[in-house]
Amino acid sequence: MSTKPYVKGNEQTTTTETKENSIYVEYRKSLSNIEKAIALKDTKTLYLFFRLLNKFRKGFKDEDFSYICDTLLREKFNFSFVPTLDQSTKETQSAKFNFPVKFLNRIKELPEIFTFNFLLIQLKLVDKKLYREAFDSLQFLLGYLKRNESVTMQFLRAKAYYYLTLVAEKSNKFSEIINELHSAYRRSCLDLDEITQVTLINCIVRYYLNNNAVEQARGFISKTKFHENVSTNEDARYLFYLGRIEAIQMNYSEAYKHLSNSLRKAPEKFGEGFKNVVEKLLIIVQLLMGEVPDIKSFFAQNVERDLRPMKPYLDLIKAVKLGNLDEFKSALVNNEKVFIKDRNFTIIQRIRHVVIKIGLRKINLSYSRISLKDITEKLKLESEKDTEYIIAKAIRDGVFLAKVNHDEGFVQSMEIKDIYSTFEPQKSFQSRIQFLNKIYNDSQKAMKYSDNKDETKKKESIALEEDDAMDMRYEEF
Repeated sequence: MSTKPYVKGNEQTTTTETKENSIYVEYRKSLSNIEKAIALKDTKTLYLFFRLLNKFRKGFKDEDFSYICDTLLREKFNFSFVPTLDQSTKETQSAKFNFPVKFLNRIKELPEIFTFNFLLIQLKLVDKKLYREAFDSLQFLLGYLKRNESVTMQFLRAKAYYYLTLVAEKSNKFSEIINELHSAYRRSCLDLDEITQVTLINCIVRYYLNNNAVEQARGFISKTKFHENVSTNEDARYLFYLGRIEAIQMNYSEAYKHLSNSLRKAPEKFGEGFKNVVEKLLIIVQLLMGEVPDIKSFFAQNVERDLRPMKPYLDLIKAVKLGNLDEFKSALVNNEKVFIKDRNFTIIQRIRHVVIKIGLRKINLSYSRISLKDITEKLKLESEKDTEYIIAKAIRDGVFLAKVNHDEGFVQSMEIKDIYSTFEPQKSFQSRIQFLNKIYNDSQKAMKYSDNKDETKKKESIALEEDDAMDMRYEEF
């Protein structure tokens, strides 16, 4: 009886040790496969293994990163902020990684392996919020990449610029690198480097949006060509930025289309922060279009997600659904800090007119005739004169059918005609057809023929699950 816990404990220890050892074996095999792919210039295989960066970032410990620095990186760059290992710890780490001497000497000379491991250290610095150190070391790395412009380096170059932009934003140095991003974009166009192009387009557009330069962002987008299906995550970011620009410029139907596609292209298992940001803006756009999202169906579709960050926006939906200005104002005041932090406060203020329209529509359905004074009290408006102007505009916009008797001060509702006798159902049906056709065309473009080798399939599925897991984690970035 007494031996069972002991055996159980041994099994748990063995399982933990096996998991730890497997990450080192996979890392060693990945470097070996990268070396072979470099010799063959097999960019597809290279990209597959480069995407494992985030997996190693999660699996390695602090002493593992120090060992990688000491063994593979310190000859070319002095990571003063990464502690060196003492002799005994170095020997322990050497036994874990188990690099053959000849193999180690070979891979030290390869720029791709150096850049891969360099970026791995940058991920750790970002995790520890050492942004200044990461910014300085990434500047060195980009200088190194300019001297090594091989096709096999394109994916790593794109990642380097992405992380530089991320770190620059976190350390308030974004304005210092914008000229460098522009020149890098021009150079990537000349080199036909599509992955770097799409990454830099998103970085530059983000800079303009962060500085409220919406017209400059739109102008830049109009003069550039975004290559779709080069990177699904970059596609998702680009569509989100397009949706934000359209929403700011009041093109709500276009904004809804872009944001819906962005959400569809976002990673399924990762990127909760990014999906939350897209959902927030999508809710606002739907409300501005006069549509009230169904909260029950929203919860049903997102059972496994943490929806606490979405609570202020769900409160907003409830307030708009009631058509009560007091409820809307209280929701706006109570969650003002959250809306400002999300950079949505200005757009949300436009929803006030939607709340009034919904309230007027409800009154129109309930009363055949009602005085302006009663409408003012029900909607909590400032004066009867303002109410009269708002109702006149709502009637002109086709919100409801009624006539305003200015002399006697009341609103007379008119008989609602059959909507199916108008072109509204046809327009709605056509818009849905266009949306579905867009999804179909995108899926056709993205279709790839499957590989016959089962092993390659497994590796691709693992890599795609880990692909840019951290990138999409930083809110909408």
